[in-house]
Amino acid sequence: MVSYTMVMKMNNKTKDDSTYEVYLNERNRNIESKAKHAEMNDKAILTLAAGAFGLSLTFVDKIAIYSTIHNLYWLGFAWIMFALSMLSTLISFQYGTKGFERQIEILDEIYKDDLKEIPPNKYVNKVQWCNGISIWSFILGVVFLIIFSLLNIKGGLSNGR
Repeated sequence: MVSYTMVMKMNNKTKDDSTYEVYLNERNRNIESKAKHAEMNDKAILTLAAGAFGLSLTFVDKIAIYSTIHNLYWLGFAWIMFALSMLSTLISFQYGTKGFERQIEILDEIYKDDLKEIPPNKYVNKVQWCNGISIWSFILGVVFLIIFSLLNIKGGLSNGR
């Protein structure tokens, strides 16, 4: 988030106008990114929730009429994975917002205190961890939904549909 070059420019003892300009540009970029990040996250949650559950509910209602209890477990696993994906995505959004706030604090510390090294931003790892869970649980949800679909399409064909 904070580049080494920027730290070197900001650690200039005179803190001239160009250093302050670099500081303000980087700080404003982080503020703008925070707003865009929050907006994109909200859209992603709605799209994921509506798409995954809507598709599976439509499939159950229209195609998987003859589903057995054993096949329904696959659907249940898919729904659990989709829910986990959405929850971890929601949590990552919160960590992402906190991460941008922390990055702004780090920039302020660098500018004001002539820091020689960049302080850590603990939220970066938390966001990456949540995003990993979100991606893998979504993939598993899709796999379970495909298994459920294939079992029910085969079952529907053998029942004369």
